[in-house]
Amino acid sequence: MYATKWLGPSEADGHALTSAYWGAFTAGRVAAAAAAAALSPATLLLASMPLALAGAAGALALPPAALAGAPATAAVVLVGLGVSTGFANLLALLEAYSPINGSVTGLLSGFAGAGTMLMPLAIALLAKATPLGYSGLMWTTLASMLLQFVCLAPIMAGAGARMRAA
Repeated sequence: MYATKWLGPSEADGHALTSAYWGAFTAGRVAAAAAAAALSPATLLLASMPLALAGAAGALALPPAALAGAPATAAVVLVGLGVSTGFANLLALLEAYSPINGSVTGLLSGFAGAGTMLMPLAIALLAKATPLGYSGLMWTTLASMLLQFVCLAPIMAGAGARMRAA
C-alpha cells in the first residue's frame, strides 16, 4: 500500500519493495544471530538502529517522485536491516540489567504482539486521517527508532552498573 499509494509504482513494483524489506529484515536477523557469538546485544543494537533511522529519514527527505525506484528500495532495505535486531537484543540486554523470568518474558512478548497489531492500524490512520498521508509509515519508523534509542540509554547504564557491582 505504501509503495503504490505514495510512490506510484505498479503493484508488481510494490510487491518487490515489500519483498526487499522482508528480505533485508530476514538477512539482518540471520547476520545478528551469527554476530551474537562475538558481539554484545548493545553493540548489535547500536550498529543496526542507525540503519533504520537513515532509511526512514532518507525516505522522508525525498519527494515521492524522486523516491520511487532504487531510492525507495534502499530506504526499505535500510529500515528492514535496522529494525531486525530490535526485540531479541533488547530482551537480552534487559536480562543483563535484571533477571527475566517467564512472566516478564510473557509480558514483554504480549506488549510486542500488541504493538505488532496496533502499529499497522496507527499507520493506516495516519495515512487516511492526517496530512502525513502515507509518509506516516516512515515517520512512525523514525519516531519508534528514536524512542528505542531513548530507552536503550538507561538500560545500558543499568546493565553496566549491575555488571560492575557483580
